[in-house]
Amino acid sequence: MLLNLNSLQMNQRFLLLLCSFVLLLCTCASAQRVTQTFGPDFYTNIDDADIAAGGNGWAVGVCNIFLKTSDGGETWTDVSEDFDISSVRYVSCLPGTNCETVFMSGNFPEIMASFDGGNNWEMITGTSRFTRVDHPFPGLILAYSTRLDKIGKSTDGGRTWSYAASGTDLESGLAVLSENEYGYFTDKYYYLTTDGGQTFVQGDSLDQSASLITVTNDGNLLAVDRYTKLWRSTDKGVTWTIHNERIFQYTVHNALWQDADDVLHYITFLGIHVTSADGGLTWERISTSPRLWSANHYKLIPNSVLALGDDNSLHKFDYATGVYDYLLGEVHPDFQALDFSPDGKTGFIVTRDNLVYRSDDGGRNWAYVSTPDLQGDPEQLVVRSAEQIFLLTQYSGLTVSNDGGVTFTELPTGNELRTFNGGILKPIGDDFFLLDQNSFGRVTADGTVLYVNDIDRSAIHDVYFLNELKGFGYGRKTLMVTLDGGVTWNAPTVNGDLESSPSDMVFTDDQHGFLLSFPSFATTDGGATWNEAPDFWKRGDAMTTSITGDTIYVHERGSIYQSTNAMATEWELVTSLGCGRALKLMRRPGTSELFAMETSGIALIDLEATPVGVEKVVLAAKPLKIFPNPTTGLASVALPASLRGEALVEVYSATGQQIVGQSVMVASERMNLDLSAVPAGIYLVRMTDGQVMHTGRVVVR
Repeated sequence: MLLNLNSLQMNQRFLLLLCSFVLLLCTCASAQRVTQTFGPDFYTNIDDADIAAGGNGWAVGVCNIFLKTSDGGETWTDVSEDFDISSVRYVSCLPGTNCETVFMSGNFPEIMASFDGGNNWEMITGTSRFTRVDHPFPGLILAYSTRLDKIGKSTDGGRTWSYAASGTDLESGLAVLSENEYGYFTDKYYYLTTDGGQTFVQGDSLDQSASLITVTNDGNLLAVDRYTKLWRSTDKGVTWTIHNERIFQYTVHNALWQDADDVLHYITFLGIHVTSADGGLTWERISTSPRLWSANHYKLIPNSVLALGDDNSLHKFDYATGVYDYLLGEVHPDFQALDFSPDGKTGFIVTRDNLVYRSDDGGRNWAYVSTPDLQGDPEQLVVRSAEQIFLLTQYSGLTVSNDGGVTFTELPTGNELRTFNGGILKPIGDDFFLLDQNSFGRVTADGTVLYVNDIDRSAIHDVYFLNELKGFGYGRKTLMVTLDGGVTWNAPTVNGDLESSPSDMVFTDDQHGFLLSFPSFATTDGGATWNEAPDFWKRGDAMTTSITGDTIYVHERGSIYQSTNAMATEWELVTSLGCGRALKLMRRPGTSELFAMETSGIALIDLEATPVGVEKVVLAAKPLKIFPNPTTGLASVALPASLRGEALVEVYSATGQQIVGQSVMVASERMNLDLSAVPAGIYLVRMTDGQVMHTGRVVVR
C-alpha cells in the first residue's frame, strides 16, 4: 500500500479526532481554554510496570494512572477509573501466576494486593510505607523501602507478613542469597543477615557510597559505588574488594544485573547500556538511545528488561535481539528550554538533542530551524530579538545566534568561566549573569567577562534579578541577596528553616516576593527579611505573575492555580493540563497568555478565553516503526498487528500543519509513505482506528 502526498485529500469524518498539535485536556467547568501548540499531550509519567511471561501486565504512574495489558505490552487499556487510590508508584506480579497475584504500593501505609488478576483488591499489611516488593525465590516475598529500616517477609503468597528491623536505613535495595541470607548498603557500609532478618551485622565498607548491588549467578555479590568502581564480595558481603576501577564515565546509575547467559548489564543515566561477558572486567556499549535518556527505573521480566522513563515512555530490552523497543509512549521532542522575545511575538524552543524551533506568531505554531553542533544538553535560552538568541549548553558553553537560530557561535568567555551541567544564564539589562559548576560572573553580549567570583554550587542553584543591581540566589538551606549586580552577596534575615531546595522565586512588585519551597517564604520589604508563608503554595513546579503583578500563577503536577490577594493565601484552580511536571511556566511578554513547557509538550493557556470542556485524548499505543529514518522521500511503516480494517492516516509538519489526512484499509503488515514532495524537516505520523492511536516521527532530508 503506497500513500502519495500529491493524491491525498483530507477525510472529513475523522476531523473530530485530536492530534498532538491541537487541543488538549481539560474537563472541569472552571477551566480555561488550553491549546497544545507543540508536541504530544502532557502525559502522565509511568512510574513502574511489570509483565508476566504469559503476557498479562500492569503499569502505574503518578496522579492515579493504571494501565493493563494482556498481550505482553503491545496494547494497553486505561483502567484508572476502577481505582480510587492515588500515589501508587510500584507494581509487581508474583512469578508463575501470569499477574493473577499482583502487588501495588506507594506513599500509603499498606501494600495493595489482588489474587484474581485485578478484579478485587485488598490492603494486606500495616507497614511503614513499603514501596518495593521482591520475590527472589519460590515461596518467599520480601517488601522494603529505601530510607526505611524495616523489611517485610511473606511465605504464603503475600497474604500474611512478618517484619524485621534492619538496623539502619536501606539505600541500595536488597541483595538476596537465600531465604535467610540477604543484605543492603547504607552509605558505604554493607549490612547482612543470616537468620532471616532477626539480626543484622555490619560488614565491610567501600571507599564511596554504593548505588547498586546485585547477586551473580555463582552467588557472589557485585556493587557499584558513586564513582563507578565495581566491587566484589565472595563471602556474602563480609569483605569487599575492587573488581574494576571504573566501569564507565558517569556517576549516576540506574541498573546492574546478570542475565541467564552470565552476561552482566549496567546502565548509567542518559540510557547508556553496557555489558560484560567476563564478569565485569571489560565492558562493551550496546545502546545510547536518546529515547532512554529519561529512563529512571528498570525492572527484570522474563527474557527481557523494562525501562521506564518520563512522559509515558515504556521500553523493553530483548536479550535475543539486543535492542530496545517501544511498548508505550508518544514520540516527543524532549523540550529543555523556551523563551520569547521582549515584544512577545517571536519564540524559540530547544530540545535535548539540540533541535531548534521558532514561532513567529506568539507560540501558536512552531517550525524547525536547525540542529547546531553543540556539545551536551542545552541548559538555558535567552531570546533578545527575532534574530538574536543566546543558548547555554552543557559543554559548549555560551553560544549566540544572530540569524534567528540558523547558526550558533561560541562566545569567548575564556577559561575563567566555563559552564557545566546545571549552568544558569539570566539576563541583567544588556548583560548576562552566568552561573556554572564552581563560579559565577557577569558577561556582555559579546562574551566579555566583567567579573568572576567563586560560589558554593551545592548551596546556590538558581538566581532571580529584580533589576540590574538587585538579585537573589537560592538553593538548599541558602538564600543570598546582591545589591551591586552580583559582585558581592550577603545573607538576608530568614525567619524559619529553609529546609528544601526552592523551585522558583517571583516578585509581584519591588517589595513583595515569594520563594516556592517547602516550607515557602515571603517578603514584604524588598527581600531584606523573609518569613515562612504557611498559606502560600507548597511543592509547586514553577511560578509567574500577571501583567499588573497582582496575580500569581503556580504550576503543580499538571494543574495551574492562581491567587489574587496580596499575600497569596487564597487559591483557585485555573486549568488542568494533564499530570506532568512543568519545567517552565511563563507569561508571554505583554499578554495575558501563559505558556507551560514540560519535556513532552508546549501548552498555551489563554486566561481571557471562554471556559470549555475537551474530550480526553485517546491513550497512545506502541509507537510506529518507520524506516529508513531519516529518509530522502520514501519510507515504510511497520503496522501493529492490532491495526486492521479502516484506519485514519495523518502526517503533520513541525508547525502543526496537516500534510496527510486520509482513511485507508489496512490489510498488510507494512505501509509505504511517499514523502518526496515535502520539504526537509521533522514530521509526525499518526494512525488510528478510532480506539487506539499509534504515532511515530520521521525526518525527511
